[in-house]
Amino acid sequence: KTGKERIIYIFAILIYFITLGFVGGRSGYLSFILLSPYMLYRVAGRRVVLTLILCISTISMLFVFPTVRYRVAQAVEDIRQYQQGNVNTSNGLRFHMWEIALSEIKEHPLIGIGTNGYEALWEARKKDPSLPRFYSPHNSFLYMMVSYGIAGIVALCWLLFLLMRSGWRHRDTPLGFAL
Repeated sequence: KTGKERIIYIFAILIYFITLGFVGGRSGYLSFILLSPYMLYRVAGRRVVLTLILCISTISMLFVFPTVRYRVAQAVEDIRQYQQGNVNTSNGLRFHMWEIALSEIKEHPLIGIGTNGYEALWEARKKDPSLPRFYSPHNSFLYMMVSYGIAGIVALCWLLFLLMRSGWRHRDTPLGFAL
């Protein structure tokens, strides 16, 4: 890559990094951790050792931000509470939604339970009646599988495959790289 392209990549990484540090989104952390090796590999001129050093440094620097430390500590605490039976936490609710979805997928793997079936399922099986109402298990793969069965998950995976293939073919363009 040219020097100008590297500067653009570095600038984009910094903007995303700073935003993550102050805003604090768990899915953003995961995206950053998964995508930073590729982005930094391109910035480092395809040098593996330098990329590894940059990845470890960058991901470690996320913990400089108090928001990141707080969110990670909160996630650990949520998991601990879920293991003790309290599902009424941010992560606990997700685990409980996924558990219900997976149990229903086992019962109806071929055709699922239909559109909007998860809402009724959640209301019937949630552990605590005071828990909020949810219309999906907050996971696209589980939602498609529980709602539409194998055909739903195949359709979603096919769509994602087409997006990835198109993005890969056009990875040297801004739109392709974004895909």
